[in-house]
Amino acid sequence: MPRRDQTSVGPLLRERMVSTDRWAVGRFTCGAGHRRWAEDNVIGPHALIVLPGRPVEIAPAGRRSVVATANVAMFYLPRQPYRRRLIDPRGDDCHHLTLPAPVLRDVLGHHGVDDDGWFPWTRGPVRPEVRLRFERLRRAVATDPVDELGVEEEVLALVSELVGDAAAAWRERVRATSPTTRRHVDQVHLLERTIAARFREDLSLRELAGEVELSPFHAARLFKQHTGQTIAGWRDQLRLRAALAAVERGRRLDDLALELGYASHSHLTDRFRAAFGVPPSALRAGQSRQTKGCTPLHR
Repeated sequence: MPRRDQTSVGPLLRERMVSTDRWAVGRFTCGAGHRRWAEDNVIGPHALIVLPGRPVEIAPAGRRSVVATANVAMFYLPRQPYRRRLIDPRGDDCHHLTLPAPVLRDVLGHHGVDDDGWFPWTRGPVRPEVRLRFERLRRAVATDPVDELGVEEEVLALVSELVGDAAAAWRERVRATSPTTRRHVDQVHLLERTIAARFREDLSLRELAGEVELSPFHAARLFKQHTGQTIAGWRDQLRLRAALAAVERGRRLDDLALELGYASHSHLTDRFRAAFGVPPSALRAGQSRQTKGCTPLHR
């Protein structure tokens, strides 16, 4: 049977883990007032793949700072020191996947990554369908009984998807013919921070570009060049991934649409269906089935 562990260090720091000797799925929350924001943090003995919930800036030792949002997966090396910097006033809230080292190295080798330092990248993209599958996995491991074989296969499949997409994005950056200047990377980084903190607002391209002292044209061009997505597309994905969690909590779609910047309930539903392949009602129906003992992992 999977182990269910919960660590709580006061009201501001909690970690929950469901694990076997073959896989682990966990959740970590750290309130904005905790001392970890002001000190170095260190990853445990296992490499981690983290799916952020709330946006946070991560500065891994020896690597560039990046903005961690629900649009990306973060890749941490074993025992890697890092700093976290506040973006969302509520603090940090993320989930993570762990596999035994030989299994994870097998996945990396399958995708042509042979690196003694594990991941040669810090983050990678998360496609909408992969994010939706993770949400279903997360709910499946939270219910009893857990289908251990099904969960193990799905964790392996998701890790493979995340590693494969990150490896492809990393190779594309390495192959880029025009060298990236530090200033441009810093400007895109600041754009990501601004969008992560204010994705619910109806900001214009001119307003966003002004935050990083760029013209609208150059802001749009650089963002697309470095992230592979338009600014509008990136913001929309953040809104829709926030909607995933809110739908699970039972939020009314009319209220949620207004909060996330959509014109109406139907507008949100259309965008949700386009991104995830199902309407919000289907996600709620799946959740309802799980409360009755069913733990579907695949669409």
